[in-house]
Amino acid sequence: YQILSSVVGKRADVSYDPDGMYIPQEWYCTDRRHKDETGWMPFHLLQEDSGVQILKASNENTEQKKNDRKTLQQRIRGVSDNRYVRAALETTVLFVLMEIILSLTASVSDLKYVDIRLMFVAVCCSIHGMGSGILSIILACFSYIMHLYMAHVDISYFLYQVDSWIPFACYIALGGFVGYMFDVLRDEKESLQGKNQLLSEKYDFLKNIHQETLQIKKQLQKQITISSNSFGHVYEVASRLDTLNPEEILLRVIDIVEDVMQCHQASIFLLGRDYARRRACSPSLKSQISSSLKMSDYPELIRALNDGEVFVNTQMLAEYPDMASPIYAQGKLYGFAAIYDLPTENFTVFYQNLMRILTSLIERNLSKALQYEEARRKEMYIEGTELLKKEAFEQQWEILTQMDETGYTDCMKYHVKSSKPISDEQMGEKLLGLIRNNDFMGIDEDGSYAVILMNMNPAFYDHIRERFSAKDLSIEVVE
Repeated sequence: YQILSSVVGKRADVSYDPDGMYIPQEWYCTDRRHKDETGWMPFHLLQEDSGVQILKASNENTEQKKNDRKTLQQRIRGVSDNRYVRAALETTVLFVLMEIILSLTASVSDLKYVDIRLMFVAVCCSIHGMGSGILSIILACFSYIMHLYMAHVDISYFLYQVDSWIPFACYIALGGFVGYMFDVLRDEKESLQGKNQLLSEKYDFLKNIHQETLQIKKQLQKQITISSNSFGHVYEVASRLDTLNPEEILLRVIDIVEDVMQCHQASIFLLGRDYARRRACSPSLKSQISSSLKMSDYPELIRALNDGEVFVNTQMLAEYPDMASPIYAQGKLYGFAAIYDLPTENFTVFYQNLMRILTSLIERNLSKALQYEEARRKEMYIEGTELLKKEAFEQQWEILTQMDETGYTDCMKYHVKSSKPISDEQMGEKLLGLIRNNDFMGIDEDGSYAVILMNMNPAFYDHIRERFSAKDLSIEVVE
């Protein structure tokens, strides 16, 4: 249409009718002037009655030709794969070749005592066996009879002269012997191939059993080793978790989970109202998972956690951890421990139970630490607020700094200032709506208000500053 528009000098108004599915005849260059100016003559006018049918028939013919070609190829392949048909065709070709040689060597005296027919029978029987041998014997006898007929030999001489029967006897004897030997050798070969196939299948079967046995042996040895040291492991885990600070417990959990579960990518999430906030994780896992998980996107995981069960990602769901176990504290779901690189051989009930025992030890110590923290609430928090006092805030910052240095978490401290005088209660109420459940707020060592933001992306700093500004607050990074 663009070419026609440039030639005619007018803009082509192109539109399509979705109901008709055809181009009306009056849209074509039926006017003589257009034909003269463009030099184009339509061979077919695509009308409603004929144009669509032409295109449809052309498409159907193309598909039919493809199907016919494919059917012909399949038939040729089936014929070529048929042993009996191939033997008959090859025997016929050899017979024609034999007749040509006989006609060309009829006047050669040196080949007078060479029986080409006997060679033909021997070759056919040695290639395809008795079945092809019978056909070759019949063809050789027929060729010999036609040779006698063409030589004007009397039929009575042929019947009563024993010498004339010798070629028939030779063809039958040689064909039967060679064909029988070929069939015997072929049967032995097929028998040996069958035995070899059976032995190969038995070998593969025994090899798979051997590999499974070795794998089970390794797993049992591993379980025996773990079981034999179970008391030592339990005591070591209990000793490492024996602290009254919840943050120190969460700091040590990553090392314990990696050691006991034999993995390298573990994480701890604390549950909020709709999100799970990452508190700590293996250094290699930081760039692979988000610091906040919207739990509505993980229905299978949250269902297992609410039921108090260990989640195992046997369905290989994307973005899900390989294994996760709930952590309860003070009678409610506090968070969960997750593993993202659990070895395939550890997707067993044994490791599932091991994960549950491990989180049970975490729960016991975490609950004790939270109870101790609640008992010391008046010592740690400014009365009537969630602001940590100077000593408690500094202690919390030291622990989080250790976690940041080991690579288990990221934290940043910010000073918070108000544009007008404000009380501790008012500041605590404002900050409570601005930070997440895994962040901290309190009084810094210089006496100013401060917040500790966990696992915050620096790219969101401007957005956070705008949120604080909406509450008449300003923040400044503490170097």
